Amino acid sequence: MPFMDGLELGRIVKERFPDTVIIFLSGYDDFDYAQKAIHIGASEYLFKAGFKKKKLISVFKEDKAYCRIQATQYFAKYKGGQY
Repeated sequence: MPFMDGLELGRIVKERFPDTVIIFLSGYDDFDYAQKAIHIGASEYLFKAGFKKKKLISVFKEDKAYCRIQATQYFAKYKGGQY
């Protein structure tokens, strides 16, 4: 991205929407960069060159399950118009 990198975008998204699931799929094979991604709240950091289709599917399934749990808890909290 010309005006910010993925870490900056991830940081902004997590600040504004903390429940957002962020997965980095990056060309940077740099431990420091990956560590920063996890520090801002990314759920996964996958390196493109070492990337396996099965791993990505597994990550999506895990995060889908997490999102379902979050949605269920959210709707249970506000069920019956208790806003």
